Amino acid sequence: ADRAFTQLLYRNHPYGHLAIGTEGSLRGMMLRDVSAFYKRAYRPDRITVIAAGDASHDDLRGAIERAFGDWRPADDAVREFFSALFKDREEGSVVPVVVGFSGGVDSTVLLHVLYELGPEIGVQPVAAHLNHGLRGADSDADQEHCRVFCEKRGIPFRSVTRDIAREASDSGLNLEDAGRRARYSFYREVAEEFGAKYAALAHHADDQAETVLMRIIRGTGTRGMGAMPAIRSSGGIYIVRPLISVRKQDVSYYAKASGLEFREDASN
Repeated sequence: ADRAFTQLLYRNHPYGHLAIGTEGSLRGMMLRDVSAFYKRAYRPDRITVIAAGDASHDDLRGAIERAFGDWRPADDAVREFFSALFKDREEGSVVPVVVGFSGGVDSTVLLHVLYELGPEIGVQPVAAHLNHGLRGADSDADQEHCRVFCEKRGIPFRSVTRDIAREASDSGLNLEDAGRRARYSFYREVAEEFGAKYAALAHHADDQAETVLMRIIRGTGTRGMGAMPAIRSSGGIYIVRPLISVRKQDVSYYAKASGLEFREDASN
């Protein structure tokens, strides 16, 4: 059995390396601990996933899909995040959550996951799209795409158009900071309308790594080098990032497997 099981690498796992094998192939306390975790998460009657090995991410995905069917880490991450966040939720109650929805692949996946899992985890997603007015007709097309996406699924949708270039000039901020300030302000407005306490953003693990790297390059102090938190308060609401542990490739895989259409922003 030790020679037969396929060793594979999955970099999104906290232990770094994974392998797939039978229960009889497990060796060492660390491997038994990881095995116990996956027994809770997957199907112990068929296969066990343990730490070890070295191969490609695609190899691992193929092996897991053969064993468990369609495997989408984005689903798992969002389900676990909100199940823990709302663990004291009254049974049958539904919590509104504002979702920052640009129409790009990341926010499309987050919104779709919450739409699909909503009845299970007690969440009603509310899509909030801010048209920054920076790309002319393309910005307007993004806004219309988001509206139609939500209309097809019955997802509440709110949008607003702002002149971010002018706001940046007036405030002395760069476009990125001015856009972020406008988005967060808009999310708070939508949250107030729907009685929501949370606004979910689609930052993922690759965004996290990029953020830390850019802060290091810019020479920030030790406080500035901190990563984006999974949850933080902001002006009366909580900003949450349910996908922060998920790799970009897994976000993209979800979109492809679900047949989701999304907008591409060449300026991003």
